[in-house]
Amino acid sequence: MKIKQMWKRSNGISGVQTHSDFKKSICIFSASKILILVVGILATLLIPIELTHRQTAIDNWFLNSWAQYDARAYLDIAENGYNSQFPGGGNYAWYPLYPLMIKIFASAVAFIGVSFSFSYGLSAFLISNIFSFVAVYYLYKLTNQEFGNSKIAKRSVIYFSLFPTVYFLTAMYAESLLIALSIASFYYAKNERWFLASLTGFFAGMTRIQGAFLFFPISYMYFRSKEYKIKNIKANGCFLMLPLTGSAVVMLYHYIITGNAFIQFSTQAAYGRVLSLPWDSFMSAVLKIANATSLQDIFYHVFNIFMALGFLALAAWSFKEMKKEYGIYFLISMIVPLSSTALLSISRHNLAMFPAFMLMAKLSEKRKYRLIFAPLYVIFFVLLIFFTARHVNEWFIFNLI
Repeated sequence: MKIKQMWKRSNGISGVQTHSDFKKSICIFSASKILILVVGILATLLIPIELTHRQTAIDNWFLNSWAQYDARAYLDIAENGYNSQFPGGGNYAWYPLYPLMIKIFASAVAFIGVSFSFSYGLSAFLISNIFSFVAVYYLYKLTNQEFGNSKIAKRSVIYFSLFPTVYFLTAMYAESLLIALSIASFYYAKNERWFLASLTGFFAGMTRIQGAFLFFPISYMYFRSKEYKIKNIKANGCFLMLPLTGSAVVMLYHYIITGNAFIQFSTQAAYGRVLSLPWDSFMSAVLKIANATSLQDIFYHVFNIFMALGFLALAAWSFKEMKKEYGIYFLISMIVPLSSTALLSISRHNLAMFPAFMLMAKLSEKRKYRLIFAPLYVIFFVLLIFFTARHVNEWFIFNLI
């Protein structure tokens, strides 16, 4: 009863209905999580290893399935710290909060008798999956409070749960942590709890550089609450710098251990990420389509262009349908990954752009938009299954992301 009363007070709508939609949202996301785990297990066991480039990072077949690609960098930082021995010139491109949490959790797990090797993988897997539910919790709460409609909030979770790269919230990646902290920062700012908004932003800034850019929407919300008048600004306005400080701390640490505060960017260059104008990435993708030698290459670049253009359109649309802070965050979140010479992993970055799912849920109140999103998400559902199978095997024959 206390839970229902809390929902009713905070949202001004039926507490029973809201609580029911929240439980359904958790069930929907749980079902998506189970599907991803099942697909991952079957893909690992049934796809011949000679067709894959699966790497062994953990001596446990189940955990190792979710320790592919960037996960190895996070595990390496957790176990060995930042170093130049990691393939590609070092592991400096990955931010430290997630691997730091892995190390702390792994030490606690190892204390009860589990081997350190296994404890790192188990810790990384558990942290990622626990924070994926935290992300959904805050997505539901923020959407429900923003629109005053639990149905829209539930629908935002559905769109989020079936997005084709949502499997990254099961893999040993920092996506779950970044998304949970980013949405929490927005939620606390919306409720004018500026220290918590800034503190979660600080930790987001230590999770990935995109977290630092929470400074802009949070600051906008703060100054709006003060009616844009300098005389109304209080001492708590100093907290707004915390998201930027989070990433600055990472750069300072890099400077201390390497003498180069910007080493993360040179490391990124080894993986094909070089700072460039946003439209260069599109031009590069078009040229690669023109010179493609296989259908898989064509699909790869067409898919990236479709996702990039689609989310740019949603970012522009969000300024019309949502409050400006969402558009500010959305647009900056798009510009950062696009400011490269290639559209690499754009659909993974799209996953962290949570205003997109809120916007689609709001638009779906109208039948004409439901008719657009429904078939799109049928395709997304198929791609989710396929991408999950590919990811756990580093299946470069179908390297689409």
